[in-house]
Amino acid sequence: MPQALVVLVDGFTRLGGSQYVDSIHNGDYATYVVRDVIGHVDRSYGTIASEGGRAVVGKSSGGFGAMHLVLEHPGTFAAFASHSGDAYFRYAHLMAFPVVHRTLEAHAFDIESFVKFFEEKHKRSPAEYTTMEMLAYAAAYSPRSAKAFDLDLPFDSATGELREDVFDRWLAFDPALRISRSRAELERLRLRYLDCGRKDEYHLDIGSRAVAARIRDLGLDVRHEEFDDDHRNVAYRYEVSLPALANVLDRE
Repeated sequence: MPQALVVLVDGFTRLGGSQYVDSIHNGDYATYVVRDVIGHVDRSYGTIASEGGRAVVGKSSGGFGAMHLVLEHPGTFAAFASHSGDAYFRYAHLMAFPVVHRTLEAHAFDIESFVKFFEEKHKRSPAEYTTMEMLAYAAAYSPRSAKAFDLDLPFDSATGELREDVFDRWLAFDPALRISRSRAELERLRLRYLDCGRKDEYHLDIGSRAVAARIRDLGLDVRHEEFDDDHRNVAYRYEVSLPALANVLDRE
């Protein structure tokens, strides 16, 4: 592949992934990337300090972040690639809510208490990992305030029923729904790349297909691939995306 400078951004919080969005609970991670990180890199290295010299790529939450950043900050990147990126939340997240409700119920819905319990535990259950994951999403998509652990959960604590008003706040971030309203942001990109394993445990292959379909509905090209694998240990897919991205960027 052509020579390129690859920058790895730490987007993690105490709860997990920040999703690279601006949040009153987590802080302004999207702004941090496009202003602080890019500004520092452009000042410190021999970059092409313009849209045409930059692409953004990520996997899972990072794949979501790549899509979010090109939609939220047009003119910053010339291309994006999303590997198994979070999309179509109705399949990716909704089915986890009963598991999270049951797990938090055992902690009287005291989020701080659960987080401390999780951090101190040597061996965690799949349900506990899922709960932390969903708390991280709530901190990104439905924070109540900047106070630690002050989150709106997408289900009723008493009954476990879905809180449509809160889940709608999550869906406002869903790339599968946002794409149709984002032609202007997408058409300026030189490459729109999506891939996902056909055995993805979170059904993100369906999300990837949905995003690709919506892009094509806008009359735009998209490179969309599927492969025989699941969600984990698929970093080898960067061997496909990184050269593809580098090849569409300005060289001088």
